Amino acid sequence: GTTDQNGLVFFNVSDGTYQVRADYLGYGFLSSSVTTPGSYATDIEIPHQDVKVSVTKQYDQVSDPMPGESCYIYTDTDVYTSLFSITDENGEAFFSLPQQNFKVRVAHLGNGYDSAVFNWQDVSVTIPHGELILAVDDNGTPLTNAAVYLLNDQGDYLGISGTTDSSGSVSLVVPEDGYTIEIDNNGQSVWTDVLNVIADQQNSFSVDV
Repeated sequence: GTTDQNGLVFFNVSDGTYQVRADYLGYGFLSSSVTTPGSYATDIEIPHQDVKVSVTKQYDQVSDPMPGESCYIYTDTDVYTSLFSITDENGEAFFSLPQQNFKVRVAHLGNGYDSAVFNWQDVSVTIPHGELILAVDDNGTPLTNAAVYLLNDQGDYLGISGTTDSSGSVSLVVPEDGYTIEIDNNGQSVWTDVLNVIADQQNSFSVDV
């Protein structure tokens, strides 16, 4: 059965001794034994505690909170619990959880970043970043004021863009991964090869469009 809005469920059973198991957030919780005839009710109590998840960006030994990030709760065996929240302006999300082993997965720019397994503890997820520096030339002349767009290595736009400066360069601080850059050159698009960004360092690339 399934509990109703009052947390109750009812069964028609023959005489005997029974336990009830509630399946909740990927775990089973057992009642005490109940014998019929004689007793006709049993309870399952599942204590909860608030847990704080902190999501931070780290680059050059500096950590900054990451607001607006999607956080998903999984069991330690990688079963999704359907619990979801978004980090606030402090890069924090809150969940009310029973005393079991869980982990949080942060979805950022198409990748998942998992926390350590926790049990009634606050937990943090740190996403290492590196600096992507791209110098854009047009036949050897710096290409200024060109719009650039960050794509993943499959060519999907990731919602991050920039504009080349007076030296034809643009800088983007992004998680460690492989990326492609789309460059708008006078209304025509040019794509770089995959550029691999290593965390906690400057990663310099150049392209002549």
